[in-house]
Amino acid sequence: AISSEVWDIILYEQLDKLNSPKKQQLYQAVMSGDEATKQSLHQENYFLTVKALLRHVDFLVNELDELDIGIEAQLKHGSHAQRHPRLPLLKRHNQYARTILERVQEKLDSMG
Repeated sequence: AISSEVWDIILYEQLDKLNSPKKQQLYQAVMSGDEATKQSLHQENYFLTVKALLRHVDFLVNELDELDIGIEAQLKHGSHAQRHPRLPLLKRHNQYARTILERVQEKLDSMG
């Protein structure tokens, strides 16, 4: 599940980009623990927030793809493998992160 703090931050960022006066309303609701106001703002801006979060996750998946290309190039040029012995570990880590992000993408796609 995506934490409520992430939803709050993404919504705040989107409201800021739109110069919306509701940005301050969200800020006050978060700071004072006003869950009803927060919930109302999230419902009102649901698709805006989902779309922004999906763009962010898509960006991260793309970054991991580019990193994988770089790691593959390093591994194929043997000389770098000895200078960077952790490349296989980094590759596995990035594959794991990509798997998690793909699950998040699927969840967000089903939400929007």
